[in-house]
Amino acid sequence: MNRLELKNSAKEVLRGKWFDESILVLVVGLITGLPGVIFKGNYVIIAQIMNILLAPIAFGYARHLLLLVRGENKGFDDILYYYKEGRSFEIIILIFITGMFIVLWSLLFVIPGIIAAYRYTLSQYLAHDNPELQAGENLKLSSNMMNGFKFDYFALTLSFLGWAILAGITVIGLFPFAIYVGTTNALFYEKVRQAHLGHQEAV
Repeated sequence: MNRLELKNSAKEVLRGKWFDESILVLVVGLITGLPGVIFKGNYVIIAQIMNILLAPIAFGYARHLLLLVRGENKGFDDILYYYKEGRSFEIIILIFITGMFIVLWSLLFVIPGIIAAYRYTLSQYLAHDNPELQAGENLKLSSNMMNGFKFDYFALTLSFLGWAILAGITVIGLFPFAIYVGTTNALFYEKVRQAHLGHQEAV
């Protein structure tokens, strides 16, 4: 998979949209980060509960970027999609099970945990494209689709290292960094999805 092509495509998708997308990612960051700021000390458990309840926003944002690369973007309220559709509990269960699997694999060693995270990385997009799937089915499909692509994803992630360092130093650079990476990941999913569909047709 051509990493440079993916990243250039992401820049093309974001052309003329950087400001609007920066506002959205700021809103997402404020909403998901607010519980940790408000509830501290003895109230940390409340913050954790709020973080769980707000988790579907991250999936909503991933869906937003997926629609963006498909030219189907509908607006900022995309981040609330799973709440509006009554699927927030389903997404929370999916996130919980994913996290549990990653933690269990990490108990063996760090590397198996990283591989597990890569294996299930497509689940946030499959939640949109295959809403009929249960959590276990979603993760199984993500795992199958990532066969042969985990190293590609590792290399793609590693290629953002320079951006990550720069974004961390400048702080304000975190916004375009998050948008750039998220959009590129959505394009990565599209490539893997096309390969998977092509394989199914061949079979």
